Amino acid sequence: MEFDVGIIGGGPAGLSSAEILSNSGLSVCLIDKGKAPLERIESNDILFGIGGAGGLSDGKLNLTPDIGMEIENLNIDRDEASDLISYVDSVWIRNGVDKEYYGEGDKERKKKVREMKRKAASKGVELVYGPQKHIGSDKVPTVMDNMMRELQSRGVKFYINTEVNEIEKKESTGEFVLTTDDMEIKCNQLIAAPGRSGANWFRTQAQKLGIEVTYGPIDVGVRVELPKEVYDPMTDVIYDPKFRWRSKGYDDLVRTFCTNPEGYVATEYYEDMLLVNGHAKKDSKTNLTNFALLVRIHLTEPVEDTKAYGRKIAELANKIGGDKPVAQRLKDLRDWRRTDQGRIDNLPYKPTLKEFTPGDISLALPQRIVMNIIHGLETLGELVPGVNQDHTLLYCPEIKFYDSVYPTENYLETNLEKLRVAGDGAGKSRGIVGGAVSGAIAAVGVLKEEGKEQYIPPELKEL
Repeated sequence: MEFDVGIIGGGPAGLSSAEILSNSGLSVCLIDKGKAPLERIESNDILFGIGGAGGLSDGKLNLTPDIGMEIENLNIDRDEASDLISYVDSVWIRNGVDKEYYGEGDKERKKKVREMKRKAASKGVELVYGPQKHIGSDKVPTVMDNMMRELQSRGVKFYINTEVNEIEKKESTGEFVLTTDDMEIKCNQLIAAPGRSGANWFRTQAQKLGIEVTYGPIDVGVRVELPKEVYDPMTDVIYDPKFRWRSKGYDDLVRTFCTNPEGYVATEYYEDMLLVNGHAKKDSKTNLTNFALLVRIHLTEPVEDTKAYGRKIAELANKIGGDKPVAQRLKDLRDWRRTDQGRIDNLPYKPTLKEFTPGDISLALPQRIVMNIIHGLETLGELVPGVNQDHTLLYCPEIKFYDSVYPTENYLETNLEKLRVAGDGAGKSRGIVGGAVSGAIAAVGVLKEEGKEQYIPPELKEL
């Protein structure tokens, strides 16, 4: 099969690229090793499939350049980022996402946000805020299915349940050859949006192709769960409040991430690592709220491979937990003792995660990270009374891999001509909106190179 453009990965980045390219007259295919959105019902479907990991998340859309992307890494300015975000938002609205932002038009709420930012700043904490939407993990698959069907109606060829084993570039023709178990797919332009779960595979392919790649940071920490009433003063104002600060002693970047009011703690497999995560549904609520508390890790010499380091942490945590997440009360962590089942049974609430091992997180995570977590919850407790209480429950390991970073020129083209990268797996974003923005940039680059500028969406003409 031959196409003008091939897209590897059907997550937010890949879908965004396909959206822009689908009206141009270019032949486009999108390849993903997972299933169609409404068929992704098994636990091992979480990370692959149309919609990507974001397609089985609860669909938090942070519509600001300050969250989920680094505009310098995308070679765009803030105004261009805002235009891209508006475009991405319009596509999502067309496919079933609410038009209104969370709390939009509430003047009293804006006053509360300003007060929250002021209070946080007085404690040395930055509250990162922007317009937000929440789709819900029970609604996201339908939105993704709408996107896929619309793209199919425009002629985009979807190869689902199809894994690309190898990427080659023919010197004689300059075309890319994508080898799967059943066929070869040829394309003149290639956008690689492999997602975090495909990042390791694509790094191997990139090194073989001579594409420049460096190691980026990873975030390691825990998933925090507590009664919703404790965090309501935050989430009633900002659905997903994001705090970040420098830790005591180590001066590491610590941040909260992916807050789920009335949500659920869940597990996911990243490659062969069992990790924790969280989500919230639109229609089904719990009496608990959860969020990630993460510590940023950079490595220099003699070891730069943050992916390998994160893997070792996950392996140890999985071993300590008997292939289940480790859960511990905050009081027990502070007292350096293991949480047992009896202490779990005495919690004033029932944890939302069904299977875990009561244990000792300090045996699973490096001391530096543990101390940052303990001090971090003290810091949060000064902003949100009750967060630092004895019965707060911590699950580990939660690890976010952004470890592969590809230097790119304008429109995210690598040093290998006509190969562009996009999304989390290429180090170009950290989340759904950022991924979609990077995919849009890559697609605009293809249209410009192919002489199809007239098909660039009007709001992106100045990109």
